[in-house]
Amino acid sequence: MKIEKLYDLLFENRPVRYFFDVAPALRDLMLLGKIVHEISSTEKPGPYDRVVVDAPATGHALFLFRTPKTVQNLTRLGHLFDRAGKIFSVLTSRETTAVHIVTLGRPLVITETLELLQHLKELRVPLGEMVINRLLLTENAGPPRLKEASGRKKGDSLLSILASRSRTESRETKRLYRITRLEQRLLDERREEFREGETTASILTRLSDWYEKGGSHA
Repeated sequence: MKIEKLYDLLFENRPVRYFFDVAPALRDLMLLGKIVHEISSTEKPGPYDRVVVDAPATGHALFLFRTPKTVQNLTRLGHLFDRAGKIFSVLTSRETTAVHIVTLGRPLVITETLELLQHLKELRVPLGEMVINRLLLTENAGPPRLKEASGRKKGDSLLSILASRSRTESRETKRLYRITRLEQRLLDERREEFREGETTASILTRLSDWYEKGGSHA
């Protein structure tokens, strides 16, 4: 709403705000409506070539995607029903929408990611890329291959832990690709250049030194 007094009269009104608090689906529908407006608006500075939405965590994100159908089931007809239908058509259109999943290469997280993907498929939301963040070691050869941690320095517990983590991430990333076949973007925990002829063990040794010096996560 461009008229500030009208906005204050409606949305800063205590009974109205209480109504939105007890009906969270309407609040989320307003958020989705704003996103759809930015995609289709002809007003300056729009229309935008691309609108990027940093969605909430899994549970709330699924609630957000289900909101249009929830509102339609509650209203059955009228302007709100029609608006929810238009929003749902945008969310489920491959021409306008792609949901990119950001995950980690850890077994429990990958399992949750697979459950999320199943729910998104049931909602008919188009899927984009799979971003796997904070991997210990990656290759430039592309998904789903990762450098296996093959070297262990005897007596170095940290190096052993890093090697084990690298193997787990490699296995879980391959599992995710095998099941989903979605394109993957592999992001390093720390940008580590692979020197020509260098072994995985020596890279892990350098990473071990970095951790011991208090290196922070990417």
